[in-house]
Amino acid sequence: MFDLAASISVGVFGADLTYSRGAETHIVRILIERNLQIVDEDTGAGQYINAAVFANAEFPYDKPLDGDTITAPDRTWKVLRKVSDDGHVSTVEIR
Repeated sequence: MFDLAASISVGVFGADLTYSRGAETHIVRILIERNLQIVDEDTGAGQYINAAVFANAEFPYDKPLDGDTITAPDRTWKVLRKVSDDGHVSTVEIR
């Protein structure tokens, strides 16, 4: 049930973007969030990042890797690191 809710949420607000790992590409529904505030659990320091959010059930790989790319019609982002994963939705920092 939560996988369905996650897919619907990202599906409503996201867009079909190209997720690439090396020469392999997949179309994935992804929500791009600019200036997302996150807080470091160890230090409590806050920072703003650009992030990509996707439903795990729709993601074509076991996990995102640093260096993967996300391409929209007007630009390409590089995946820097995974920020969160609640088992249903993952958020990665992009640049």
